Parts: sequence; structure tokens; C-alpha cells
Amino acid sequence: MTSSLDDALNETLGLIQRALDHIRAGDGAETELRDVHACLLDILELVERDPGIEAASDDLYAAAKELALGVDKGTRMARLLNDSLLRFRERLATARPRELRTRMLLSLHRLLERRSLKRASCSAGRSPTLPSGQSSQRRQSNGPKPRAGRTR
Repeated sequence: MTSSLDDALNETLGLIQRALDHIRAGDGAETELRDVHACLLDILELVERDPGIEAASDDLYAAAKELALGVDKGTRMARLLNDSLLRFRERLATARPRELRTRMLLSLHRLLERRSLKRASCSAGRSPTLPSGQSSQRRQSNGPKPRAGRTR
């Protein structure tokens, strides 16, 4: 796995873990279940199609749904949920990135990450750091510049 894909998967797995913790505690189980579903779909979009990963994803969602909406909320269901999450993580360890779509999604992920860092620094009263060579002043533009060597 590439480090960007690994980072994206770990972040999304962290979101799943937090949602499952809320489900276990009984806090907004239906909303958290929708979040788990969305995160699982995000992960399946990032990786090459793999029946083992898809089956582990289905098992994890089924266990989360049973715990969230079912009657049995005891240790058996908690163990079933933990086991299915562990299997899903193990399957993802061998995942291959989905080529073009993954590159696009990872680029989007990095862009959103940079924007959230910029917002955080602005709200803390600091000016956002810009890549070297960029000015914080906007350049005046009177339309596109003509290309060199072209005459009318």
C-alpha cells in the first residue's frame, strides 16, 4: 500500500472505530450506523475490488447494524463486532489501491486536509503558511497574458 492510501484508510478506520464506540454506548446508533456505512463505501472506492474485503465489509456492517438496531447488546454482540472489525482490518492490509480513482481521491483528501489546516491556523489568529515563493497578496490580473512570440 502507498503511504497516502495507508493514511486515508487509517483515518477512515478511525472514523469507523469512533462510530462503533458510539453505537456500543447507545449514542445516536442510527446516525452512527449511517456513518459506518458511508466510511465503508469510501474505503471500497479507494481499493481494488477484492471479494474478501467486500465480504469483511459486509460482515462488519451487519454486526454494527445488529448491535445498533437489534435486541442483543451483550458481550456476544460486542465480541462479534470486534472480530468483524479485526477481520476487515486484516483484509485491508493486503489491499491494492484503485488506480486512477484512488489517485484522484487521495489528491482530494490532501487538498481538504490542507484547507482544514489553513482554517485552523486562521481561526487561531495566525496567518496561514503559504508554499515558498507565494505571496499573500493577490496578483492584479487584467485577463490572460499573451504568449511570448505571438503577434497579432
